[in-house]
Amino acid sequence: MAHEADIEIVTFGPNDPEDPRNWPQRRKVGIVAMLCVMSFCAVFGSSSYAPGETQVEKVYGVSEVIASTGLTCVRSAYLVRFFTGCAAACPLNNGTGLSADMFNNDMKKLGKALLYYFCPLSGPVFGTLVGFFVAAKSTGSALWVVRVHFFFSIAVLPLAYMLPETHGPTLLARKAKRLRAEGRNAYAAHEVRKLSKMELIQRHIIRPSVMITCEPIIQGAALWISLAYGIIYFFFEAYPVVFVKQHNFPFILGGLPFLAIPVGMVFVMVFFEPILRFSNSITIPGVTTKGSSLATPEGRLKVVVSACFLMPISLFWFAWTSGPETHWIAPTLSGIPFGYSMYLIFSCFNAYSSQTYTIYASSASSCNVFVRSLIASVLPVLAHYLLDNLGTKWGGMHSCFVSWISELKKGGAVSIFGFLSLGLLPIPLIFIRYGASLRQHSRFAQEALSIVADMQHMRQKQHEGGTTTSTISEEHNQAPLNQGITSTLSEELTQVDNIAENDSVLGVV
Repeated sequence: MAHEADIEIVTFGPNDPEDPRNWPQRRKVGIVAMLCVMSFCAVFGSSSYAPGETQVEKVYGVSEVIASTGLTCVRSAYLVRFFTGCAAACPLNNGTGLSADMFNNDMKKLGKALLYYFCPLSGPVFGTLVGFFVAAKSTGSALWVVRVHFFFSIAVLPLAYMLPETHGPTLLARKAKRLRAEGRNAYAAHEVRKLSKMELIQRHIIRPSVMITCEPIIQGAALWISLAYGIIYFFFEAYPVVFVKQHNFPFILGGLPFLAIPVGMVFVMVFFEPILRFSNSITIPGVTTKGSSLATPEGRLKVVVSACFLMPISLFWFAWTSGPETHWIAPTLSGIPFGYSMYLIFSCFNAYSSQTYTIYASSASSCNVFVRSLIASVLPVLAHYLLDNLGTKWGGMHSCFVSWISELKKGGAVSIFGFLSLGLLPIPLIFIRYGASLRQHSRFAQEALSIVADMQHMRQKQHEGGTTTSTISEEHNQAPLNQGITSTLSEELTQVDNIAENDSVLGVV
């Protein structure tokens, strides 16, 4: 590499057309739409198979549990599903960063809402809806529910090659490479120092593993997110029992009750700001004061308290009205508060983690994704045992405790999740009351704050002309070579590789 004294640092100018934030609005909306479709497709297949399980049982003569796995050869499936998981993770994990790369303020919030929350959460719901229709129409084959997702994936595949790069540091590196080909000694900031293989392993594997093990904030957030996400996949087994078997829905319409869940999600997306203001105006005795500041990470957690209360209410509502003696509209409508609470739980706890760990937000998010995916992979298999032994509802409350236990044994699989969510209710209250102390004693939160402060200090010095480093932007492409890059800035630039990759996380929330 060239001597530091000769290096020109490449940056984006205010009106640089290569900066994704300066791209035409139509192009940015098109990119978001493409990634929305890819994210939707990635999770669509996780549930579209479920309605076809009954056909698989009949055609191949296997049990419910074996049919729910969707496997014919376990050894090959391990390998294939590994690559499937890797491919599906790409659009799901890139949504937040992409919206932050291209948008500011309200458009960034909308992009994140669509890419990171609505599409991944609604995809399984619509996958089940389509799965019921396909399974009902394809009586000659039990595999059409799988083929539909295969054809959907093939149709979406070209979008992966049409998506442009939006990551700022990567675009700056390409720009610097082009300038070097023209004879300039230009480098992007994060090119000054490249990460070693051990540093990459430490950043992407070791750090998230340590965080999920040692950070109470991540553990609490992961518990709530995993429970909400896992219940969705439990519902894929419970809804057919309730509406097809108990309420005698035509099989082709068995997925329609799922539509109540995205209705609750859309309600939050549309009215989030009024909901946030109303929640902030409420005082929680012993926990918060009226009108607490939204500037702190805990300030936006008050809104999730309502979601955490609504979650068990919606589950008990569904459980206790799921019997054939109750009109089908009652358990169907329980999906609206469930969708409302699930969306808020996802968005608020992820936002809290992002604000707490700032540049380490990607590691925190990966912890949540890992735990929730693990839970979601197990619950569909356990659902059969729970539904067969406990049923879908709570048999009733009686004055005699022994009778209550016997009734609960007869029915209450969904009620179990209601009680689990009740047990997790203290988590958001603890975060609101003691979150500042938890952040202060968190190694990763304090380390991230220190790096962000250094980054802001470095940028301030560059804006004030306090360094002698030359900067190449689109407006100053012919900037003269300035000699004598300072050792202080050189040391700060070695930290930029830790910042640049996750810089898009800053200000997302």
